[in-house]
Amino acid sequence: MIKRDALTYLDLDECVLKLEKYDYTKDEMITFIKQGKLKGEKIDNKWYVNQCDLRYFTYCIEQPEILKQAVYSGAIGVDLSQLSLNGKILDIGGGGEGIIGQLKSDEVIAIDPLKQELIEAPSGPIKIVMNAKELLFLDHSFETVTSFFTLMYIKNEEHKQVFEEIYRVLKPNGHFILWDVVIPKTINNTLFIAFLEVTLPNKTVSTGYGQKRNDKTQTSDYFIDLGKEVGFQVESVEDINNNAYCLKFTK
Repeated sequence: MIKRDALTYLDLDECVLKLEKYDYTKDEMITFIKQGKLKGEKIDNKWYVNQCDLRYFTYCIEQPEILKQAVYSGAIGVDLSQLSLNGKILDIGGGGEGIIGQLKSDEVIAIDPLKQELIEAPSGPIKIVMNAKELLFLDHSFETVTSFFTLMYIKNEEHKQVFEEIYRVLKPNGHFILWDVVIPKTINNTLFIAFLEVTLPNKTVSTGYGQKRNDKTQTSDYFIDLGKEVGFQVESVEDINNNAYCLKFTK
């Protein structure tokens, strides 16, 4: 097992153990790699597979119909172990795994339009059922707003309204930090799937996101232009594994 670009890579012996219930051999794993069914990478002349790609492989084994309609983002490794967030934090779409809530706990107010997502999220943050298109907070309420792979679930035509609301509730010189995935132009009704490995200070979280939409195309440039349009300044742009990004905006 090795770690590279915030992703954990398993050698084929480790992969065979991980997929023990399928009873695959190393030779079969190599065949899958050569056939393009499993993404592998040679490191020091030895085959490795990262855990995200291995999860997608098993997902397709168990749901083979997915292969006919899915576009896979590729593995995404996000290292938040050294992330610094200031002041009161509003986390947009903070249900589910609640990554930012796990990271900063009681400093976070997590909102999500789906009550069940907030119920399932780890304890710690204040949780409020709320839509990001209409934030029920006063102007200048937060030092930081975050969106961790949330905007992919919001219609493109609603993104500007969400950005305007985020800008409104941020204090002057506050920060909006956005993580999201590159979604290419796809055929209608294509299922887009992303698997992530997220490194927190005290643990690693493996998670996945999927979205089936006709209108979805998004890149870092798309969000940069949108941020500038509503008044943000772009402080930093970070590429993540060539298929995701982290953008930091300043009000």
